[in-house]
Amino acid sequence: MPAGTPLPLKCPPSKHRGIRSAFAPLRSGDLLYFTGAVERQGARDPYTDLSYTDLYQMPAKGGTPTLVPGVNGPYHDGMAAPSPDGSILIFTRSSHQEDKVNKLLLDDSSVNNTTLYYARKGLSEWERVVEVGLSDESSMFAHPAWSPDGSRLYFSSDMPGGKGGMDLWYIRRNGTTWELPPVNMGSMINSVGDDVFPSMKGNDTLFFASDAQITFGGLDILYTVRDSMGTWNRPYPFGLPAEQPKRRFQHDVQSRWQDGHSFPRTATDTTAFCLSKSWTSRCWSEAP
Repeated sequence: MPAGTPLPLKCPPSKHRGIRSAFAPLRSGDLLYFTGAVERQGARDPYTDLSYTDLYQMPAKGGTPTLVPGVNGPYHDGMAAPSPDGSILIFTRSSHQEDKVNKLLLDDSSVNNTTLYYARKGLSEWERVVEVGLSDESSMFAHPAWSPDGSRLYFSSDMPGGKGGMDLWYIRRNGTTWELPPVNMGSMINSVGDDVFPSMKGNDTLFFASDAQITFGGLDILYTVRDSMGTWNRPYPFGLPAEQPKRRFQHDVQSRWQDGHSFPRTATDTTAFCLSKSWTSRCWSEAP
């Protein structure tokens, strides 16, 4: 296997009692964040008739999942993305009317879109939850991911100006403010289909999922490298033997001795976290 080629991975599932579904794992320091759904009494998603999702956290080496304190609302919350310095948490939330119980906001097609929120780290919980400032109530904004230097926030959206369905975009972080409008990542990255779930290895390697590029059915994982001129190269499939015939959802792969969310540079130093739609919780694999 050539140097720098991502390692094909096989991940046995690890189930957690009471959590009906779990996906979008992301390690930050000693914690593993993920999105999960627990069946309970109360409001339910009108599309699936299941309980709404929440953000969970657990020790990265294993343990009991608990709700992320301070961020979960009455509807869908998910896709946690802590900033590299740990001071901000970006996440995805269903658009809803704050002043009306059980009232989701619908667009002209009767679709409930999502938008990005952020919270600041407090002493015992995340505080001051507010919108990032992207929502227009007619477009979807989801799947946040920081660049490791904290200068950019990548995300997925079907906002006007894209190349197809869901595209990858980014906004710059300038001190304590966001630089708007968002920047589309262009036709080398985005396809006529859905390009979603971005995640960075360093500042110059991007992993994402696509259903309209080099895929083997549903959403498959691709990666692309940015050259010295700042141009993103053609995406390549990640770990061909590991791709499943079922739809692959959000992923996270982390080099063992690096901080933040990152990806393997070699085939001998990797820790992987992966989730499939058909699995119920976290799975992991370590190379010797």
